[in-house]
Amino acid sequence: MAAPIDLSGKWKVGKSENLDAFLTALGVNVAMRKIATNASITQEITQDGNDMTVVMKLPLKTKTTKFTVGSGEFEDETPDGRKIMANAYWEGSSLVVDAKPKDAKEKGLKVVRTIEGDEMHQAMTCDGVTAIRHFSRC
Repeated sequence: MAAPIDLSGKWKVGKSENLDAFLTALGVNVAMRKIATNASITQEITQDGNDMTVVMKLPLKTKTTKFTVGSGEFEDETPDGRKIMANAYWEGSSLVVDAKPKDAKEKGLKVVRTIEGDEMHQAMTCDGVTAIRHFSRC
C-alpha cells in the first residue's frame, strides 16, 4: 500500500492537551511528567514511501527510531526507557503505531499521527486516556 500522507519534515511541539493525565495513566513518575509537560520537543521525520525514520529531540536526549509501515512488529524504546514491541500501519490518512510493553507490568499505548494543514497532530492513548500534541513545521 502506498503511503497516504507524507510526514517528512522537522516539527516542533506547540500546544499539548491532557498530557499529564496521559503520562499518569502510562505510569510515568512525577519528575518525568514535569519534564515532559514543559519540554520543547522537535521531531524530524524522514519518509521514503513506507520507510520511516523519526528523530525525536528531547531535553535530555535524542532518540532515533527506524521502521517500515506495514512490515510487522519492531523493537523500540519509549522516551523514558521502557522496552516495547511496536506495529506501525496506515489507517485512512493516519499513521498508527500500537506499542506493547515487553514487561507485562507496564502499559501499552497507541500513537496516531495525522496532518491537518501545516500541522501534525499526534494523539497518544493509554488505558482510555488520550493526549494530543500539536506540532508545527520548523
